[in-house]
Amino acid sequence: PGFAIKPWVAPRIDVVRTSSPQLSGTDTEARFAISGGVELSLLSGVSLRATYDKVSAKIGKPAILSFGLGFAP
Repeated sequence: PGFAIKPWVAPRIDVVRTSSPQLSGTDTEARFAISGGVELSLLSGVSLRATYDKVSAKIGKPAILSFGLGFAP
């Protein structure tokens, strides 16, 4: 084959811990998150990547979509 396609997915739990001297305590929150992507690698060593990352949150829906280009001789 002249190229390879590698899809992937990674679910996870993000744990966020905050502390505040004014509130005299700490707060811990666990959030579900998922990442996924696909990589296309060519025989020449060039690779193209696309990834998506999303976190479930109480306010808003933070997400990131990214693209990358790489070379590995």
